[in-house]
Amino acid sequence: MQLHEATEVTEVLGQASANELLKDGWTLLAIVPSAQSTPWYILGKRSKLVGMQC
Repeated sequence: MQLHEATEVTEVLGQASANELLKDGWTLLAIVPSAQSTPWYILGKRSKLVGMQC
């Protein structure tokens, strides 16, 4: 997925939370350092309508 294809974006702290979203179909977009020892994971989800024709 390219960034412009993401119709929903979220950020979570920690790999366990990121892994749960990945299992639910989210795509990892970026990993960003945080003030804590655990990085932020930025994930995106594409609209279910992308690629569908009416």
